Order: sequence, then structure tokens, then C-alpha cells
Amino acid sequence: MAEALRIYLIFGLALLACWAKSQSEIVNVHLVPHSHDDVGWLKTVDQYFSGTERQITPSGVRYIIDSVVHSLQDNPNRTFIFVEMAFFARWWKDQTPRKKEMVKKLVSNKQLEFVNAGWCMNDEATTDYNAIIDQMSLGLKFVEENFGKEARPRTAWHIDPFGHSSEQAALFAKMG
Repeated sequence: MAEALRIYLIFGLALLACWAKSQSEIVNVHLVPHSHDDVGWLKTVDQYFSGTERQITPSGVRYIIDSVVHSLQDNPNRTFIFVEMAFFARWWKDQTPRKKEMVKKLVSNKQLEFVNAGWCMNDEATTDYNAIIDQMSLGLKFVEENFGKEARPRTAWHIDPFGHSSEQAALFAKMG
């Protein structure tokens, strides 16, 4: 599956390059390696994290983080952004001190970056302000306590909100 996706992606980029007739028509494509992991939707948080109930969806967040960390360690030119601290904190507590130091290095090198960094990516349609503030505070506290203030997100990455609200943007701005 991943190899097929890679082939389609390379083929698509090659097509874009061929269509450009002049320097002014060159298309810049920005790839943002990331994952979005729902903190409860079709499965429970435990099922998403551990990868059980594969008949519903074959995701296992623990394995995503393991493979990302391994891949980043193998190649210093790779980067990845991670959003949901509920999963990362759970993964983090199971790691050895050696692995934690290695991950801290990936974060300080900006290979692994936390964006948004709330406990989850909240819905924007019907969420209470207090709930947004609480879950963002919990996630940001985890980042600062484990990786320092320099690891605090500079980007509000909100890709699955079912519509954007102006209030959400204002809250993100006030959170820094």
C-alpha cells in the first residue's frame, strides 16, 4: 500500500513538472508528513492506540509513532508533525529513558514538531470554550513539561474540525 502510494505520488509530481511550460508556470508542491489520529470516533481511545478492532479501521497509533520515530532517526532530513497529545503522552510513558532522550533530540532538531498540541483536535461546531481551553492546556502542559518551552507549537494545525469558526482562530491566537 505505501509503495503504491509513493509511486502514485512520484508519478503525479512528474506530471505536474511536465505540464509547466515556463518558469512562471512551475507548480510548487509542499508535502507535510503528518498523521491525524482521532481521540475516539469509530473506536475507543484504547482501541485506536493499540490497534485492536482492526475490522473497524486498521489503525494503531502506537505503531505509527514507533515507525515515525524510527524513520526520523534513520534520516536527519526527514520531518514529521504530530498533533494529538493524548496519544503521544500515552506512548511516551511506555518509553525507556534512552528512547526519550533520542526523541527529545528529534524535537530539538525540529525533525519532530508538535503542532496544535492539544490533548485532541477539538470539533469547532458545538464545542464549549472551557472544553477547548482545558484540552489545549492539558496538551500544551505535557509538551512543556517533557520537551521545554522551545517545543511549544508555533502552528495551529486543525485539519478535521467539520468547519472553521472565527472563535477558534481567536482562541489559538490568544494561546500563543
